[in-house]
Amino acid sequence: MHFSLSTTDVIVLCGGRGTRLGALTREVPKPLLPVGGRPFLLRLLLQWRKEGARRFILSAHYLAEQFRAFAAEYSDVLGKISVMTEEQPLGTGGGIRFAALQSESGTLMVANGDSYVSQPLQPLLAEHDCRGMAFTMVAVGADRVVGGARQKGALKIGTRDELLGFSTEETTTAGWINGGLYALDRKAVLSWPEGPCSLENEILTSASRPRTFVLKSGGVLLDIGTPHNYSVCSQKLGPIENLFRNITSP
Repeated sequence: MHFSLSTTDVIVLCGGRGTRLGALTREVPKPLLPVGGRPFLLRLLLQWRKEGARRFILSAHYLAEQFRAFAAEYSDVLGKISVMTEEQPLGTGGGIRFAALQSESGTLMVANGDSYVSQPLQPLLAEHDCRGMAFTMVAVGADRVVGGARQKGALKIGTRDELLGFSTEETTTAGWINGGLYALDRKAVLSWPEGPCSLENEILTSASRPRTFVLKSGGVLLDIGTPHNYSVCSQKLGPIENLFRNITSP
């Protein structure tokens, strides 16, 4: 079976409070912080829209009304955007399951709304299709994480690139890091327990964890969750105007 990015829902996790950024996120949720005069989230969705994505689901909690305003403002250029509002913080695993209830596609793409990884979506989708596993995760080299791979923990990967687990080291200088970009089977996601849960600390470490393939990417990972990374974000990603080019309304 060949999956098309244009008919695959892209779930973007936007529920976190961004406490490491202090006063910056007191009135604006982290994914909507301005970078070069535009919300960081807009950069992500424009990039994926340029690659062929047409349907986005935002899983939000903190200041969720701002995401609804964002969707209303940019739907003409981005395509279909739905906002699912978590009544309580659900974490990464819970947020994915909650958003999957709104999904129309059997395969889901999932990404963090506060980080950028330079890995195109279609090759990830194709690899997921080829491998036939329930879960495919993008990994980047620890030396390719902007600002360092502090507190991210390296992945434990088997000889066939299957996920075995996570290290507990606070600082990682070598190995592969979770890039925060995934392809998943919707049916498998809906089998996860309801309510708050962590993707890394619960779903992917439980005895019944889904069979997970790790796609080792040569991309770069930039997480805007620290003041340093946020300050260098515009420099690393370049002018947002470049992403508006050649994008037309659906």
